[in-house]
Amino acid sequence: MFVRSLFIAALCLLPAAAFAQSPADLPQRAEAGDADSQLDYGLKFYNGDGVQQDRGTALKWFRKSADQGNVDASYLAGQIYADNKHLPFAPGRARKYLTIAAEAKLSHAQQELVDLLIESLIVTQSCADARDAISWLKRLAENADATSEERSEAEDNLVTIYLQEKNFWGYIPQLAPRDVPEAKYWLSRGVERGDPYAAEQMAAIDDQVESRPDICSHPLQGLISTQEHWRTE
Repeated sequence: MFVRSLFIAALCLLPAAAFAQSPADLPQRAEAGDADSQLDYGLKFYNGDGVQQDRGTALKWFRKSADQGNVDASYLAGQIYADNKHLPFAPGRARKYLTIAAEAKLSHAQQELVDLLIESLIVTQSCADARDAISWLKRLAENADATSEERSEAEDNLVTIYLQEKNFWGYIPQLAPRDVPEAKYWLSRGVERGDPYAAEQMAAIDDQVESRPDICSHPLQGLISTQEHWRTE
């Protein structure tokens, strides 16, 4: 599983050094609809920077900014909905906002969206969620804007999934096929980077191990989510 991104911590430090406008001017700019000011104003409430800390108000301003296309605000709104610490857990809304940021190639949003999808599988047992998680892992692994560590971890997780070395999904096995050629492809990327562990894994793969389809490929598969709040709200 991924380690939760440190991006939010870095972003939340911005107000102390990055305000282009004076603090007194910020509320007016935010109220007037300036998306960057709405993000900055939300961060003030998130951090308690000159105002009483209020994550609910922070979320309100993040959403206003996100609705105008600010992808950092989309990430922060999604992170708050997914956090389940300060406000009620709202996975459907978290997924909505994280997806917007992930589509904009924010690697930390892609990372957190995968975490959310994998967590949802424990509840939904949904083949659609499994396919989405794999798709986002691949997009993260191929994201040129991601760090080398993020790409490498995504590749490692894909190898684990396709070799079915362990129950990657937590409680729901075989939601992805065992696919040895696919595993080798993702390992080969590590080998090309000079990763000795990837080279060791590649050499140890038993070519006699048969690939097999996932249970989601069965025409009678019944893994349909009964927890729709995980998908939309």
